[in-house]
Amino acid sequence: MLAISVKTETGADRSRPTAAELAGLLRRIGGDGDHFVVVDRLPAEDQVYVQTWRDGDGPFRVAQAFAALGAEGLTARMDFTCCSRCGLGEMAAERAEGDRGFAFFHHQDTESAAEGHGLAVRYGSYADFEEASGEAPARQAPADERAEIGRAVAAALGEAGLSVRWDGDPDRVIEVTPLDWRKRLPAGA
Repeated sequence: MLAISVKTETGADRSRPTAAELAGLLRRIGGDGDHFVVVDRLPAEDQVYVQTWRDGDGPFRVAQAFAALGAEGLTARMDFTCCSRCGLGEMAAERAEGDRGFAFFHHQDTESAAEGHGLAVRYGSYADFEEASGEAPARQAPADERAEIGRAVAAALGEAGLSVRWDGDPDRVIEVTPLDWRKRLPAGA
């Protein structure tokens, strides 16, 4: 028989719940605002872990902000590439017709957020890329153009209920912190 231990959102730790108690706990999963359930069994242990995430959690709010950015004519990609250099190098290929700029965070940013360090969001103007080749030009777009994209990104994050730290400098990333990030991003996010 599998020994089941349950830790609830209130911190209650229930070891070996009865079938009725476990059924009651499982009925709560999938309630209003619940979207994901993750069940993990650690290979070296005889334990299974179940977690749910709600609408108010950080990843859902970030996804909401990125969807809004896409509707505003910005290419918005989550967990995009491995690092900043690759993200910037590949962003022009992601551009949809009419997009004037972009925002993204890369895999290292996602890992950092999951470790409790907040999320760094990068952004820029497509004027930073040569139209014909997608290559980064020798000069950047004017600072006011890049700052306008940054303001749009910061506003979308703030409107999604996230705490944004950015001083308006178009050469600095936008920080989202604190951030409760536990959810695994779906493939292709």
